[in-house]
Amino acid sequence: MKRSAVVVAAVGLLLAGTATMTMTPAGAATTGCRASYTIPSQWPAGFTANVAVTNLGDPISNWVVTFDFAAGQQVTQGWNATWSQSGAHVTAASPSWSGGPLGTGATVTIGFNGSWTGSNPIPTAIYLNGTLCTGTVNSPSSSPSVSPSASPSASRSGTNRPPSVRVTSPIAGQIYGEPGTLQLAANASDPDGTITKVEFYTGDYTGALYTQVATDYTAPYSFTLTVPNANVWFIRAVAYDNAGLTATDTVHISVAVSDPVPPGAPSVTNPAVVTESSVDLSWMSAPAGNNPVAAYDLYTSANGQPYQLAASTTVVNRYYTVTGLTAGTSYRIVVRARDTVGVSGAPSNPVSVTTGAAGTSPGPPVATAATSTTVTVTWRPPTVNADKVTGYDIIVPALTPTAPVRLLGRVTGQATTLTLTGLSPNTTYQAVVWALGAGTYSVRGTFTTTG
Repeated sequence: MKRSAVVVAAVGLLLAGTATMTMTPAGAATTGCRASYTIPSQWPAGFTANVAVTNLGDPISNWVVTFDFAAGQQVTQGWNATWSQSGAHVTAASPSWSGGPLGTGATVTIGFNGSWTGSNPIPTAIYLNGTLCTGTVNSPSSSPSVSPSASPSASRSGTNRPPSVRVTSPIAGQIYGEPGTLQLAANASDPDGTITKVEFYTGDYTGALYTQVATDYTAPYSFTLTVPNANVWFIRAVAYDNAGLTATDTVHISVAVSDPVPPGAPSVTNPAVVTESSVDLSWMSAPAGNNPVAAYDLYTSANGQPYQLAASTTVVNRYYTVTGLTAGTSYRIVVRARDTVGVSGAPSNPVSVTTGAAGTSPGPPVATAATSTTVTVTWRPPTVNADKVTGYDIIVPALTPTAPVRLLGRVTGQATTLTLTGLSPNTTYQAVVWALGAGTYSVRGTFTTTG
């Protein structure tokens, strides 16, 4: 009798390192591919990469391109594929709108923006549906035959070959409705032994967290999954052979709610504070769709480059200081709302800013003394255009588009010390210095009155 055991143990990045089996089982289609990975632009901490993969084998109905980073790089935004990353392992699956199979000789071109630190080496291996892209064709007849009488002692001597597994249901790139059920199925075989079990896992939309949902010990390997909500994004099957070796296959799907409605677009006001290295943003709340808004993602585009994710903040906050910007650079910034199941809404209206030239911003206010109602602060004058300064304002910027800007104090002339009065006891202030005459702000400084 067929046995299936349902389990609920959570697994994470442990599975990300399992090698994907690329052997061609008997009777399988001809496979082969050619791939290129190029970096057309790179800047400090970021880069743009393009990946072109040509299918040299039989037509593929749904394609998945995979590769591994070697230096901790991260995909921040991608296009022409459904992108995910688990540790160093990157997956780009054919989207539902890709327009049909990838024919023999056809090329898919995909790309992404990424982040890097230290170094940004090109991946050494790229796979198409589990086949290493070497520029050659692998026909089924070229697979070496293995005697069915291979003994377990062969695996102990190190000559055992791993199994192979392929998820046959659901289909990669397809959209499935909920609530309802989802049929999981996989084909698994071993060239020199037997399959002992196949485990099924579901993964969240990030591809970083997997949960085991079933184990099947006999073919055909399958399980009927109840889909409770839209949190199922990846299906993974792991096959084990009698020598303990494994193979893994993963497909990316979408589980859509009925009449899915993403969050609306937030409305961003013109930034009130722009320094040589930061921008203060605030925005009106985005209207919720089918699910509540859980976070806001901020994207920046420097000098016309593609947008890249700069920061994320929780739904409680509707303001953010984007830091680490380059002095004297033009930026466009948009904000997108993201709901509780990871669905992002349309981007906000873009705002355009140009950071100040290096040295033009004064330093932030720093407390040197405090009482329950006063704080003495000091700051560094700008190193450029200091002769144009006629005084300084200490200001608390608005935290929402409708909140007022609060002036805490003003000093005239070149003085860079001021005692602020009339403050509230046991209160923390986030303030900036505005250089009158020079027209430049500092980044935020934080100080607190006593109780």
